[in-house]
Amino acid sequence: MKNPNGDGVLQNQSIAVGDGVTYKKIQNNPVVTGDMLPEGLSRADFRDPKAWLEDGRYYMAAGCVDQDNKGLVVLLSSADMESWTFESILARNESDLGGIWECPDFFKLDDHHVLLVSPTGMKAERYEFHNGNNSIYFVGEFDKGEKKFDGGEPLSLDYGTDFYAPQTTLLPDGRRIMIAWMQSWHNLWIPGGQKWQGMMTIPREISLKNGRLIQKPVREIEKYHANMVRYSDEVVSGRRSLEGISGRSLDVTFVITGNKYSRFTVNLAKGSGYYTRFIYDRENNIIEMDRTFAGFEKDVVCIRRACVKSAECYGDVKGKVDEQQEAQDSIKLRFILDRNSIELFVNDGAMTMSTAIYTPIEADGIELLCEGQAVVDVEKYDII
Repeated sequence: MKNPNGDGVLQNQSIAVGDGVTYKKIQNNPVVTGDMLPEGLSRADFRDPKAWLEDGRYYMAAGCVDQDNKGLVVLLSSADMESWTFESILARNESDLGGIWECPDFFKLDDHHVLLVSPTGMKAERYEFHNGNNSIYFVGEFDKGEKKFDGGEPLSLDYGTDFYAPQTTLLPDGRRIMIAWMQSWHNLWIPGGQKWQGMMTIPREISLKNGRLIQKPVREIEKYHANMVRYSDEVVSGRRSLEGISGRSLDVTFVITGNKYSRFTVNLAKGSGYYTRFIYDRENNIIEMDRTFAGFEKDVVCIRRACVKSAECYGDVKGKVDEQQEAQDSIKLRFILDRNSIELFVNDGAMTMSTAIYTPIEADGIELLCEGQAVVDVEKYDII
């Protein structure tokens, strides 16, 4: 709404009820206004409510900023979703974690609580964070009495070029499912004739292991598997293509083992000068994604690097490799490809890299390149 006291806008929270297609606003909107916030919090940047029901009461987390433009998350509650009460500042940016914390999500997972936020205006910190808009998470404890969350160190949710504003839902069977906007605010490019922009990631089952989120494609994707092709103990040295391992809508996993190689490359969506490249640098424990030749005609971010993570062994949260984390003799790379996207799940979901691509659909080749010699197992399914 427009600010009645001057220029600009004020952001409030309102409710509309619908069936997924048609919605109707309730009469007493807005149900939450910035007037409920403590002194010093922004009325112009107060948005992205996430509401849930817990122990018979509704709760809402929303993003905001203080007078120093530092992000925070506020917590409100309600008995009926219409009359809301401010509870607390659930969490705040105590360091240099960008501006407003957009699209917060807060939930219990196993014996801990997890806070997801998407900060704007972050500065890169080696491999862990990148410039601009990020999606990060905290694992910690929630003080129900004080309504405060102690989240510990921030961690990246995804290391690719296109992942923002993740949200979760709890399924009746107890699984926590996360889905994100698969696009970047700062790398928008719409091919000529395309009338839409952006897409969503594959829904991901999330769990906790050693204090870190594990992300795996929802198991329901297996219902769409067809045309399985499998290779075991294939020796790869130099450049290789494997018969039956190709496609643009597929689920393919490579397990790469051995210590006689330095770098292993997987080129996806390859053909007529196009490809998107993933390089595993075994000696430095780095994985690099390069979509330079993925069909772009403008100057957008194309390369990202990250320290490889496993469910048992993590580098420190700033991206430096832990001294005890030596070059691994095995790495598992699972790729989910759709027409305009690639999602990589490393080591059974210990880390992910998501990217949009604009390669012509006819470019469906997959090529392997090994500097040295590695043994590879491959399992591929078309997704239909």
